[in-house]
Amino acid sequence: MAQDVRNATRPYGGYDRRPSTTPDRELAEVGRGTPAGEYLRRFWQPVALAADIKDLPVPITILGEELVVFRDRSGALGLLERHCSHRRTSLEFALIVDHGLRCAYHGWHYGVDGALLDVPGEKVPGALASRMYHGAYPVREFRGLVFAYMGPPDQRPPFPDYDFMHHDEEEYLPFCWHNPCNWVQLRENTQDPIHLTFLHSMFDVQQFGDYAYDLPVIQACETPIGQITTSVRRVHDLYYCRVNELILPNIARVPDGIRLGDAIPENMAGEPGRRQAIELRYRRQLPSSHGLGLSTWIVPNDDFNAMHMGWLHLSPKWSEKARADYLATITFGQTGERSYEERHRNPGDWDAWVAQGRMAIQANENLTAADAGIALFRRQLRAGIRAVQAGERPKGMRAEGEGVCQTYGYALTRPAPCLPDEGAEWAAKQDYAQEMQQDILARRAPALDRMLEPA
Repeated sequence: MAQDVRNATRPYGGYDRRPSTTPDRELAEVGRGTPAGEYLRRFWQPVALAADIKDLPVPITILGEELVVFRDRSGALGLLERHCSHRRTSLEFALIVDHGLRCAYHGWHYGVDGALLDVPGEKVPGALASRMYHGAYPVREFRGLVFAYMGPPDQRPPFPDYDFMHHDEEEYLPFCWHNPCNWVQLRENTQDPIHLTFLHSMFDVQQFGDYAYDLPVIQACETPIGQITTSVRRVHDLYYCRVNELILPNIARVPDGIRLGDAIPENMAGEPGRRQAIELRYRRQLPSSHGLGLSTWIVPNDDFNAMHMGWLHLSPKWSEKARADYLATITFGQTGERSYEERHRNPGDWDAWVAQGRMAIQANENLTAADAGIALFRRQLRAGIRAVQAGERPKGMRAEGEGVCQTYGYALTRPAPCLPDEGAEWAAKQDYAQEMQQDILARRAPALDRMLEPA
């Protein structure tokens, strides 16, 4: 068998390459009994939007398991294995009743906990119900998301309780974006801040304005619950420090962002997200340091499909127009709903991560120093998987009674001096990145509200 050859070493050397065809299954596969699948099952995961659960059972696939989620007539939420324990027809066609649901085929009646409440035609009524349950998982609704715990019942952790879940002064807008690719390549995107300089800036649609053209200094370091990846850019007379947080195993906090000129929602005119030549009201939008932004879980449906699920954090103070413009900007390129022609001319995040393949093969990559956050995530993911295999508590797992968990995602700015050369500029950015990491880890980072500077 020919040995893998990652890179060509001469011009026009495509024939010389022998790329690997083997994905990193330890990290990528999520079915029952797989290493990553068992790891992810130790944590609560969002599995559905509460608004999608109406008067019919909703079929979903999570971590390779076919399920139905529903709300019975008493208002109780249930998450059951999709196929009836009797003859295996799908419970997506079941009749929702006062307590649980009845299978459409032969009327078996299941409670939200999987209890077998009625088996029509039993010779001895209740005999079967006394010795079996249908497969079910505990669920909980919170701010428009339905969460489930799919791990061992006797190891159920407390429900997630992060500070970003308690910003009552904000509006929480739940979202779910579907992606036809493996979960790992999706989760890595937030820890890859250099792509803002290229994917989001060098095409006709400059998603966040022209600040992202500056090449950032990127550093990554561990936190008690995961990691932060810090990028520092110059934005005219400011240094902009953006600290994307990854909370193990699969949560990210993406902070609020700086905006310039016509990329500021309050400056936009016409259709939502459209930038037109108008007299600008504001010169610059300085970000909220620890509020607003985006909170997102990457939830695998199976090995080749995954969802972004979470909240967009909005301000109720925004005008309806500013809100619509912000949403149009922040969601651009996050799904495959645009035409291929549009995506081809102005690709977004969705195109970048889906184009890596249904399950990216990491052995064919060539990482650089700019990929520090990605490399750290892979090491942390592997360590968490192996901790579960060893019967240990993985990093990020919280215990009962620990209270609200303070998180580490921030967006900060400071004045940037004029420096004599690129070397001095790079060193100043590195110093700022290290200083902010230390302040954030020591809980010294400031809490600042978003601010608009008049033009």
